[in-house]
Amino acid sequence: MLALSFIRHGQTLLLKQGNVLRGRTDDPLTPQGYQQMADTFGTNALNWQAIFSSPLSRCLLFAQDKAAQYRLPLFVMDDLQEIDFGDWENVRTDELCAQFPNELSQYWQTPHLYTPPNAERVVDFCKRINCAISDINAICERHHIQRACVICHGGVIKMLYVLAKALPMSELLNVPVALGEIHHFYYDGALKLDD
Repeated sequence: MLALSFIRHGQTLLLKQGNVLRGRTDDPLTPQGYQQMADTFGTNALNWQAIFSSPLSRCLLFAQDKAAQYRLPLFVMDDLQEIDFGDWENVRTDELCAQFPNELSQYWQTPHLYTPPNAERVVDFCKRINCAISDINAICERHHIQRACVICHGGVIKMLYVLAKALPMSELLNVPVALGEIHHFYYDGALKLDD
């Protein structure tokens, strides 16, 4: 059984300006954001045999540093990127609320039923994350890895909880995932929570 620990990236430059939907935007970490992740990583580092990362810089630069520091193999996977918010990328949620109050409310309450303009559908995001977990498992089997750390995004980790707990998709955006926080799962053909 594969043990997977997921760390959400820390504070970013855009997040300092307020609650901004960053999605696929390459929004770099602040020094505080890097430290949030370092504090989390440091208490767990000796448990892991490999690191997987989203290619976005708020994840990847930290992952590269830690892979070098602890001499761990690093695997960068496009499928670990955050959900694409389309036309809502780089827009603060208070601005969206002022311009599109009904649409934003619909998205927060039923993200699987409403997709922002030019954004990734939640059903496609779910498939992508399922593929990412399956690919991570295949890589770990090939390299005899039993415990890995995954550096990724809040939306990715929220989707993992939906999958592991068989939650309705309407709960996706209600799952709490703090900046720099760690979440533990197991995978044995299906994703399970580390209770």
